[in-house]
Amino acid sequence: MNYSLRDSNINQFFFINDIIGIKKIKNIIDYRLLERFSHPIVRPKNDENVPDFFKQALEKTDIPSNEKIKEIFTDVEDTFISPEWREKIRETDETTYTSNNEGVSGIGAGEEAILCINKFDEAIFIPLTFSVMVRKGELFDDIYINEDLTEGKVEKELKNQEILLNKSGFFLSYRKIFFKFMMEHGNKVRFPKIPYKWIGYENLYNDSILWIKLIEHAIENYAKTYNEDIKSAEFAISEKIIESDITAKTIGTVMGWFKHYDEILLSSGIYRLYRTEHPFKFGDLQNIFKVLCDFIQSDELLLIDPGRIYAASLCIQDFRRKVFQSSKNDDASFISIKSKFNKEISQILINTETFIPLIIKRITLIKAVEPLKINPHYREYIASN
Repeated sequence: MNYSLRDSNINQFFFINDIIGIKKIKNIIDYRLLERFSHPIVRPKNDENVPDFFKQALEKTDIPSNEKIKEIFTDVEDTFISPEWREKIRETDETTYTSNNEGVSGIGAGEEAILCINKFDEAIFIPLTFSVMVRKGELFDDIYINEDLTEGKVEKELKNQEILLNKSGFFLSYRKIFFKFMMEHGNKVRFPKIPYKWIGYENLYNDSILWIKLIEHAIENYAKTYNEDIKSAEFAISEKIIESDITAKTIGTVMGWFKHYDEILLSSGIYRLYRTEHPFKFGDLQNIFKVLCDFIQSDELLLIDPGRIYAASLCIQDFRRKVFQSSKNDDASFISIKSKFNKEISQILINTETFIPLIIKRITLIKAVEPLKINPHYREYIASN
C-alpha cells in the first residue's frame, strides 16, 4: 500500500487477499487515503456552523462518513498513516469546535509557552521543547525551543525570522520533511564525502547516528553490569563523557544527544530523528569513543570508524543545505533527487503562511490555546501586566 499508483507507468494491478481485505484496499484507493498531497476529508458535524457553499459541496461529493473513515484507518497499518490525520479524525469525534477555540487540545492553562507578536499585533504561541520551520532566503531550517533557554536567547533565535506555519494547523519541520523524502526517494543516490562514500540515504543516516546508538548501548551495559536503573546509568555515562574533555560542559547537554529526538513513521519502520547530528568537533567524537571502550566490548568498536560517522553527519547537513542549489559536479541521481525535492517543498509551501515575530516573550497561559496558529486575540490567553 506504500506504492505510488499515480507515479507508476503500470496500468493494471492485481491485489491478492480475501474478500474483506480486497474491499478495504478498494476503499483506500477509491478515497485516496494514502496520497501524498491529498488527505481524507473529515465531515463537519451537522450542528457545526459552516458556510452554505461548503455544505452544498459536501452534499455533491462522494465522501465517506467520519465513522467509515475511522474504520478504514483502523485497518491500515500505522506506518502508512500520518499521525496528524489520525489525531484530526479523533478530535472530530471528541471535540466540539467553537468560535473562540475553547476545548481545542493545545497548550493548557498554567503551562509556559513562547509568545511571538508580529507588526500587525497578531501572535502565535509556541510550546516549549518544540521546533518551528523557518525560511532563510532560499534555504529552510528548524529552530528548536529548548525548555532551558532564557527569554533573551529565545528572542535571539526567533526575532525577525520567517516562520512557516501550516494553514491547517499541523506541525511543520524541514528536517522531518527532508528525512521522509530522502528515505523514500534517496536509496539509490550515491553520497561521497572523501575518503568515504555511501549508496542510499538510509545507509548514510544509519552511519551518522551510530555514535548515539553506541552511547545508548553503553548505558544499557552499564545498567546491567552495576545493577543500576537506566536513569542512573544515563547520568553516569554522560558524566564520564563530560569528564573526557569534550566541548560540551554540562551533563544535560550530553543527555540531550540521546533523549531529544522525533519518531518518524515510515512504511519501512519507525526511525529516530535525533536533534543533535554530531558533537561539536571530531576530537569530541574521538574522546567519546575512548569513554565507550570501557563499557562496550572492544571487538564491537574495532570495526567502527569514528571518522566515517562524523563524515556521514556532515554529508547529510551539507546535502540538506545544498538540495536547492545546482552544481556542475552533480551526477544524474543528485540532479533527479534535487528536482523531486523542490517539487515536494513547493507543494507543501502552497498550504503555508509566513509569520515574522518582532516581540518574543516567555509567558504562562491563563487559558488553553491552539499552538502555531496566528491569533489576533492573543491577549485573552495571557495575564495582563
